Amino acid sequence: AIRNAGIIYAKPGFAVKIAASDADSGLKEVSVTLDGKEFEPLKKNSFVFDQPGKYSFQIMAEDAGGNSEYSNPYVIIVDNAPPKTTYQSIREIIKENDLFITKVPNTIRFRGRDEGVGLAYVEFSFNNKDFSKNPEPIDFGTWRTPRRTLYFRGVDYLGNAEPVKAMDILV
Repeated sequence: AIRNAGIIYAKPGFAVKIAASDADSGLKEVSVTLDGKEFEPLKKNSFVFDQPGKYSFQIMAEDAGGNSEYSNPYVIIVDNAPPKTTYQSIREIIKENDLFITKVPNTIRFRGRDEGVGLAYVEFSFNNKDFSKNPEPIDFGTWRTPRRTLYFRGVDYLGNAEPVKAMDILV
C-alpha cells in the first residue's frame, strides 16, 4: 500500500489490522464505518478491501464504561487497473496492417497515464524479456537492422502492469 496526501492506495486484498485496548474499564466493542454508513461491530481484528473502488473508512472503540474513541478517518483507494501507454514520435509513423513504417530521422517515446495511484514508469524491450525503463526517446537512426519489434508497457506505483504491447517497426 502507498500513502499519499491522506489517501491510502492499495491492491485488492488490502487489510487494515485493528487493535484497541482499555486498561481502565476494559474494551467493550470495536466498530467500523464504511462510506459514512452506520458503525457496525467488527467481527475480526482486520477489515479487508477486496473490490476496486474508493472507500471512506473509520474505526470506533467503546470501553465498558460507555466512552468512545474514534480514529482519524481514512480514504482508501483499491486500484488494480494498469496504466495505459501510447507513443509519440517526431515524424509520422504510418500503420499498415500490423506493421508500423517510419523514415529517419525519427524518434519514439512512450507515455503512460494511470487514473489510480499514478504512473511509476514505462518500460520497453526488444525481446519481450529484458525490459528497460524509458526516460529518453529511442532513435530509429541508431538501429542496425531496418525492422525490429518494440515491446512496451506502463507500470503504476502499486505494480499494476499493463499487458505488453508490441510494435513491429520498419525504418
